[in-house]
Amino acid sequence: GMLLGETEFKHQIEADIRPLRDVLLGLFFVTVGMLLDIQVMLSLLPWIVLLAVAIVLFKTLSIMGVGMVMGAPKGVALRTGIVLAQGGEFGLALLALALSEGVLASSPSQITLAAIIVTMALAPLLINYNGHLAKWLFAGSYGRNREQIVEEVTESAAGLREHVIICGYGRIGQNIARFLDQEGFQYCAMDLDPVIVKEARAAGDRVSYGDSTHNDILEAAGLKQAKVLVVSYNEVHSALKIIEQARRIRPDIPILVRTADDANLDRLQQMGATEVVPETLEASLMLASHVLLLMDVPMARIIRRVQGVRRNRYQMLRGFFHGQESESLEQADGAAVAAHSRYPICGLTLPIR
Repeated sequence: GMLLGETEFKHQIEADIRPLRDVLLGLFFVTVGMLLDIQVMLSLLPWIVLLAVAIVLFKTLSIMGVGMVMGAPKGVALRTGIVLAQGGEFGLALLALALSEGVLASSPSQITLAAIIVTMALAPLLINYNGHLAKWLFAGSYGRNREQIVEEVTESAAGLREHVIICGYGRIGQNIARFLDQEGFQYCAMDLDPVIVKEARAAGDRVSYGDSTHNDILEAAGLKQAKVLVVSYNEVHSALKIIEQARRIRPDIPILVRTADDANLDRLQQMGATEVVPETLEASLMLASHVLLLMDVPMARIIRRVQGVRRNRYQMLRGFFHGQESESLEQADGAAVAAHSRYPICGLTLPIR
């Protein structure tokens, strides 16, 4: 699989094997269950519980340590460790291989197998209550970390009014910030990647570490005084939570959401997104515009066609991004067309066809 994943056939292979994936995964877990001896499990129950606790603690502390080294706050690192604390199917596969090769004896293998299954059974509870566990384990520092993050966001947004809030400071968020800087508009950005935040701050960008899905973070960013909220996260679940929280605080604020495609467009709009911009559709519009231009289609006609597509799908997005100047192309008697200096039409005004 790793070798095939490096070839140009990987996407076709993935599409071909997708129907079999769930069947084989179910067969794998059934096979693992058949390896488990219930009588041995009951007789060795104390050891199983002890090993399961050891697995959860070891993975939690290991992942928490890695997270803190990467710059994540203690509370966030702990919650990440708790969410990923359970054993996985890869461990079961290694255990099954060890059993088949006779590397492990029967009793140790049964203890390990049962302990991994127990941790996987506990995974829903750990994931659901990871926040409560973090607050309980670090009652003082967890709250202080959260308060410190809110204070940092508040300081970053201090004095801003009629600004733009950018949730997610990846490539798209950074490009939006550059355009806002060029036009002299103020913004406040937030991201969960500590490396991006550190590098952006060093470059002078107004960005803070913070989870935009929390209402206190949005309020600290000045949502009540902001003019526009931009959600550039690629994860739909996070975008939905941000929209929900923002609408509770500011029901009237325009919310622009970036998404990979239009699969979740209706959900995002129903939740309260003012406009949703699917990357694939915008990329296709840009490519189609270049193709038509190379096919000698007049620029004004291309603009009208692209505007018509956007108007039918996005409603308000056309006016927000392009303003009155591009809208006037449809009503004007003529339009300026770029041409090479050697062309005889250079400097003339041509009617729109």
